[in-house]
Amino acid sequence: MRTSSVTRRLGGGLLVVVLAGSCAAEDSERAPGTLTALGDMLIRRSQHTATLLLDGRILIAGGGTPERAQASVEIYDPSTGESVHAPDLLQPRAGHTATVLNDGRVLIVGGLGGVSSAELYDPASGMFRPTSPPVRPRSDHAAVLVAGGKVLVLGGDVSGVGASRRRARSCSIPRPSASRRLRRW
Repeated sequence: MRTSSVTRRLGGGLLVVVLAGSCAAEDSERAPGTLTALGDMLIRRSQHTATLLLDGRILIAGGGTPERAQASVEIYDPSTGESVHAPDLLQPRAGHTATVLNDGRVLIVGGLGGVSSAELYDPASGMFRPTSPPVRPRSDHAAVLVAGGKVLVLGGDVSGVGASRRRARSCSIPRPSASRRLRRW
């Protein structure tokens, strides 16, 4: 199961750590080895994603507990030290992935409880929209941007939430449904 912290290195030696309820940073150029509190998140969460957007802000999405995922989203701006609410995910998610695509959009896939959907976040509009689902539901998986702008989704749990978790031995590169006329991820 995924831990309740997410770490992203920003430019200029700044390391941002997003914990269950707060953000902290290390500036390796000014104070190596020292974490400095940046402030609390708007909503306490675990099993969320913290994704570095191309403009330097951090998209913090979903999270919760295995029993109850949340759809809330906030955006943290390291330059101001402030978080703002953003529109909710289309579906509550925890244990999902969020992958920045070449064009700056963010692909969000899966989640605990057998979530078999995906959505795209567009930083320019600040909105989420549905996109083609993965081949099978997954949680606690990995997603990697590969050549050609495709996203490889692999591993994780494919059984949903419960006592007997089945780990995936497969991987897939989801393809948009032709009937939805969606662009390639």
